[in-house]
Amino acid sequence: MSVPVIKKNFDKLEVENLVKEKDKSLSFVKPSCATSAHWNKYQQILVNNIRQKYIICNDCHSILTWTPSDGTNVMKKHSIACSKTKEPSPQTQPRITSSFKETSQVTHSQLHFFQQKILRGAVEMCVLDSRPFNITHGKGFEEFTKQIFDAGKHFGKMVDVKQLSPHRTTISRNIDHLYSLYHQQLRDLCKTISSFSITVDFWTEDFSGVSFAGVAIHYYQENKGLVSLILCCRAYDLTDATAPNVRLFVDNLLTEFNLKLTDKQYVITDNEPKMICAFKAKTIRVGCSCHYLSKVLEKSFIQNDLNCEMVRKLFDTIRPIVTHIIRSHKQAILTRRLQLYCKTRWSSIYSMFFTFNENFSDLPTLLDNNHRQSLDTIDQELLRQLIPFLKLFLDMTERLSNEQQPTLHLVLPCRQKLIQVAKTSSSNEHPDLAKFKNYFIRHIENDWPIQDEHFIATVLHPQFKQLEIFSKKIRRYAHDLVKSKIRNDLTMSSSSSTTTTSTNTPSSSSTITTSTNTPSSSTITTLTTTPSSINRSDQDDLLSSLYDTPKDTNKKKMNLKCI
Repeated sequence: MSVPVIKKNFDKLEVENLVKEKDKSLSFVKPSCATSAHWNKYQQILVNNIRQKYIICNDCHSILTWTPSDGTNVMKKHSIACSKTKEPSPQTQPRITSSFKETSQVTHSQLHFFQQKILRGAVEMCVLDSRPFNITHGKGFEEFTKQIFDAGKHFGKMVDVKQLSPHRTTISRNIDHLYSLYHQQLRDLCKTISSFSITVDFWTEDFSGVSFAGVAIHYYQENKGLVSLILCCRAYDLTDATAPNVRLFVDNLLTEFNLKLTDKQYVITDNEPKMICAFKAKTIRVGCSCHYLSKVLEKSFIQNDLNCEMVRKLFDTIRPIVTHIIRSHKQAILTRRLQLYCKTRWSSIYSMFFTFNENFSDLPTLLDNNHRQSLDTIDQELLRQLIPFLKLFLDMTERLSNEQQPTLHLVLPCRQKLIQVAKTSSSNEHPDLAKFKNYFIRHIENDWPIQDEHFIATVLHPQFKQLEIFSKKIRRYAHDLVKSKIRNDLTMSSSSSTTTTSTNTPSSSSTITTSTNTPSSSTITTLTTTPSSINRSDQDDLLSSLYDTPKDTNKKKMNLKCI
């Protein structure tokens, strides 16, 4: 009878088969001489308690050939490939950069060194190529810089920069192609938008007389919030600019993007009669509050009114002086650049007054006799007191012009804040400034109307829902608007979800009866006597004094216990 011979050495294929079959003759141990941290993921294979020249990876169960003379080189190489398989990557083979020493962060000295080099390059570009100083600002330049960085990482210094720079003709030829690409992407995106609002604006270029139209769309996206996109900015190509043609132009443009105005869409326009007439049907028009505010301010400095006489004279005196300095190229001597009033730029009156006051002491040396005499007639005390009041207009305009968040709920508080500040006075207030404030209060109440949408948006905001700074009549009206809106929406949803029509369901007209009793502009500005809601000091927020008074949490808990 022959004694069976036990095999001592197995080849790799045999070991792999034993591992797959989970043979009982297999065992795994860590060599006694193993001191490297790499052995935490590997074990040597034993068959019938006989050590083999193979090790196994604990993570991926791969069989690797290994002898004590190999050290840990086999394990190092496999660990790199094994970690790549855990995190899916287009390249499973280890890159040569994995052998480089990685730096945790860029040092301040390195960053400063390259900042200075880039600064010098930007200065030389502006000087040699006669480019504007703000050429390095904007999203387009940032994207262009990223492409340059990517090319530099790939080529290094092997390729001349001139070989990568496109010719101006090549750029011009690609504009139409890029426009068509983005235009189609925008059309595809608009197909997915169910609820939206648009902003429409028209203007005429003074030199050529060509009229232009701009239309922007606003909608809400779950992961991005409020999204604003420009649909077009193109020449107005119809015969005339009557209200029907304006509406036709906008409707044709929206049809191009598979959009249509209905009674559920909002249109934001300026407050010219032509725009009001164009969008009075089959849509909901909301007037631009910044336009209302700008027009009230513009009228106070241009139109003749006894309450604004001295303020208007101040404007008529400062404007020619600023124009003279700018045209004579003398403002390069000044420490701060003067800014001239422009009727199409909001709050440019404040910019002109502020920069003029900052340079007031340096102006006499730059003026001729006629303009110096005009400078002497300026009431500088009135100018100093007027600037903070005009600054409030600028702050409110910027607050209402936010493109990242909705601002419909801020219209009513901003309007109220301006009236509240105009009604306050101090002992040393200039008499002409007090007259100007009275003029402003009267015109903002008459020329800046508030719509139902403003009331609803304000009540739905957590910080204004109680409307504590308004009278009971206004609060009741706003809350009734919200209730009727909810009832109306519930009625519409229930009627659309059921196939049978209920005779007991109230009609849409009966649920919106509260909107017919809109309070007048004068009653909207009536303040209640709640000093706690007005005197809260928060210098960081312009509207903090209008927030609702925080409720007592202990009182809330007691009420809940009673319930």
